Amino acid sequence: MLRRSKMPKNTPDDAPARRLVLRRLGRRDRRYLRDHLIGLGPNGRRMRFCGQPSNEVISDYVDAIDWRHAVLIGQFDGAQLVGVAELFPTLPRWARCAELAVSVSRDWRGKGLGAALTEAALTHAQDHRIRRVTLLISPENQAMLAVAEHQGARLLPVADMVVARLRLRAVPNPVLQGIKAIVAMALPPWGRAARAV
Repeated sequence: MLRRSKMPKNTPDDAPARRLVLRRLGRRDRRYLRDHLIGLGPNGRRMRFCGQPSNEVISDYVDAIDWRHAVLIGQFDGAQLVGVAELFPTLPRWARCAELAVSVSRDWRGKGLGAALTEAALTHAQDHRIRRVTLLISPENQAMLAVAEHQGARLLPVADMVVARLRLRAVPNPVLQGIKAIVAMALPPWGRAARAV
């Protein structure tokens, strides 16, 4: 079950007030994503990638994203991408598992944006019948560890990172529910009783 988090403040403390826009990213947004990830700085890169990738490695990472299957949800402040949740289905797809990564620009950290992006990604995962989500979190990323714990994740220290595992509740498929209701109405009364047992 998803736990609702507070919505982020509209701006960092020193920025003029603007309206934030949360939307799904597509292939045409690669430039925004690349600029965001490169702009994270050394500490942000370490928290996002559990390492220090170069600008070239980050650029290659963005170019290699499979946009047909990955779901990226971005938070924009004007034309600047200030936070992103990256949800990648893992193979085999029938296992209904995904990996989630979240990054927030330096000026926006500590404002609840990471929690809001995580919630948006988990809601999308749940709506698309993903049952388990895994996050790889740097132990120094206390904010993300708190978000994962708030969502009910099981935290497992592994080597130099923490693996957070979330089980999502299945959302009933309305089409399937409708078919079951039609079948139940079509059964004779003794068939319904036998089916209920």
